[in-house]
Amino acid sequence: ISSHRTKMKLMLLYFADNDLCGRLNVENMPNQLRLELLASHLTDRKVFQDSEGEFHDIAEWFGVIQSGNDIIKVVWPHILYDEFDDVSDDDGPYPGGSIDLCWLPRTVTHFDVSRMDLEGQVATAGLPRNLVRLNVRDNKLDGSFHVEGLPSVLEFVDISRNRFSGPLHIDFLPQTMRVFRGSSNKFSGTLNFPSVKCSEISLLYLDCNHFHGTVDLLELPRR
Repeated sequence: ISSHRTKMKLMLLYFADNDLCGRLNVENMPNQLRLELLASHLTDRKVFQDSEGEFHDIAEWFGVIQSGNDIIKVVWPHILYDEFDDVSDDDGPYPGGSIDLCWLPRTVTHFDVSRMDLEGQVATAGLPRNLVRLNVRDNKLDGSFHVEGLPSVLEFVDISRNRFSGPLHIDFLPQTMRVFRGSSNKFSGTLNFPSVKCSEISLLYLDCNHFHGTVDLLELPRR
């Protein structure tokens, strides 16, 4: 079976089964196929395709930045200004659709789909272990957000203005965390500030949620 036919079978299976990521061993999957699967449910995926609907080589994709053979950034924000010096959103995808972050290549350090109006969930344990920056603000992502599954080297997380719910165990934030924005979701339960171990944290936004109880701020890092 040719690689093209194998790819098509995987794509058809993905459209029929949104839990494909959990059913396959994705560790050795080529980056081209990973990104095609990542983009497959974007409403505006045609920006990555030719006139016949075939995906371009990822070397030509907007917002995909490589170092050698490694993909280090996937940056598809819908913005009116340039947050990153090396990308512009003139040719990027328009908002809409859904996304499954399990398809992210293992070498990605920066991921940004902010303001993309995307549906889906975030399985933190499946994120690339070298991820330093995660920005998914202003989407329709829901379900739980398991802080304990986050990569240990993360420095910046923005999940604000989504629909995440359930408890938020900030005491499990990675020690490298500098900025965590979780505002305007549906998180609930209590917050255990004295157990926060990230000594480098300088910004922590948790307003506009459904937390309850008292908080102790005396032990937070003094920055």
